[in-house]
Amino acid sequence: MASTEPFTGPWCSSLPEIQKLITSMPPQFKSNFEAESKKRLEILCNPKHLHVWETSADIDGLIQLTQVIHTVKKLSTYVPQAHGKGKTVPAGMVIIVEASPSADDGGFGRVCEQVKYLTGKEGKLHLDDTVATFSSIAVVRGIDNSLVPDEHGKYHKGARKEIDAARKRVDTVLKRVLSKCELEWQQKVLVWHHGPVVHFLNHWIAHTSPALRDRLEAITIHSLLDFSSPNMIQPSAPGKQNQLSDLQRLEDYLKRLNITATLLDTISQSLGCNYLNVYMYYHGLYLSTFLPKSTLTPLYYNGLDQLTTFFFQLRGACDRKYGPDAVAMVQAHLNPRTAQCWAKSCIDPSSYTQEKCRSAALDPHIDYAGHLADAPFPLLRSRLGDPAPLNAFSRLFIGPAALSIEDYYHAVPLSLSLNTSPLTARIAHPSPFALLLPQPSQTPTILTQRLQGMMMAFLDLALREKGMPEIRKEEIRMWEEVQRACGWAGEGCKGRLPRGVEEKVEVVRGRVEGRGVWGFVVGKERGRRKERKESREGWSS
Repeated sequence: MASTEPFTGPWCSSLPEIQKLITSMPPQFKSNFEAESKKRLEILCNPKHLHVWETSADIDGLIQLTQVIHTVKKLSTYVPQAHGKGKTVPAGMVIIVEASPSADDGGFGRVCEQVKYLTGKEGKLHLDDTVATFSSIAVVRGIDNSLVPDEHGKYHKGARKEIDAARKRVDTVLKRVLSKCELEWQQKVLVWHHGPVVHFLNHWIAHTSPALRDRLEAITIHSLLDFSSPNMIQPSAPGKQNQLSDLQRLEDYLKRLNITATLLDTISQSLGCNYLNVYMYYHGLYLSTFLPKSTLTPLYYNGLDQLTTFFFQLRGACDRKYGPDAVAMVQAHLNPRTAQCWAKSCIDPSSYTQEKCRSAALDPHIDYAGHLADAPFPLLRSRLGDPAPLNAFSRLFIGPAALSIEDYYHAVPLSLSLNTSPLTARIAHPSPFALLLPQPSQTPTILTQRLQGMMMAFLDLALREKGMPEIRKEEIRMWEEVQRACGWAGEGCKGRLPRGVEEKVEVVRGRVEGRGVWGFVVGKERGRRKERKESREGWSS
């Protein structure tokens, strides 16, 4: 992959410094830089390669997978045969689902439901139900990334058994999908897209078969580093699970294999907003065209629970009722028959400490509740006042579904000084790392609008395939219950909140009552159901 002319820039301590160097790059290096970037991007987006995606099963990951699956369904390759006519074989993909340390981990099942929903295929289970195949799309149960190795890359005995089992089933699936897609005889055909915790990737590289390892042509890693500070580069929140030795080991493997790991993250791509409705208009209505009900329902339950908790935290602070006393208020205003399937944190005394109740009046909590009231479908890893970043959205512009990416982005070859704290980086080729950056002409507004346009295109396709989403009676009843309970809690806060807070809370309350997207949709559906009922009663009389 090496170009004829190497180049090296000065060390940088922040993303703005890297961006400035790109715009001021001397002409004698510019052509090599552009050529190297284009070459890397073509590999990352090659639709003829087999793309492997390690992912969580949260909303952002499921939407990103939806983008790829819609594309893969339509891709095929003509394969000449030694005798007779050639044949067309389908494209494939492999999805490795990160496991959760929690006892109720359902990520593998959620991703399987998503693939089933999008492909219309039932899927077949293999290897003791740790693999599901939907024609040439395979879903593999991954590992719990908290099972980290020691500094030498060694796992304790119990974890090693789990890691080895996962590596073996990934190997089995890769061989079968490569065969099904008739790629088994091709070299350099795997593109592996990994999450921010890299130890399993290291383990796979070290212990897979030489035949599979040699087919690896490129890697991407999302959300490994945090570029949000104007003054430093540091490990991201999930990336802090990596030890220095993990990153050094990965760098060593990349050099030995002569491949590149391209770093992806939303901040450096100017897509740093943590709220889905910025990128997907009316997502409270249309999210159910992207996700099956089995996936959407627990998200809805979580949203109702968090929204109710917020309003009763405010009421608890106003009434000076905390812990069990606050829970008693909630229970007095919620119908247990309607709320029992979703009420968790809102009936947990630990949600109503004095500190938490008073914090509900802070802007981040009110802003978060406002988005919940507009569309009660938070990411599973979001918490009140602390929206989780849409990390998987950093992948939306790479992979087989990406179009003309080289016109808008650079894969900036990057050398990382892993031993320094904070980290430093410099533009350099050859280098085992790269960073996906928008070209200087791509402003944050342009980048946001491009993502919004992509989402609208997905929505149009989903509506043609699935039709307008329907709201079930029980969903309406649950929302009505939340409206009543939150309305009571909010009414009792009037005139008792800190200056400037009441107006903001009233905006949230208005969205709950029907001025938000979800409240409006529920109100319209409730009206239609009433009209149909009255129409039937009129005929029967």
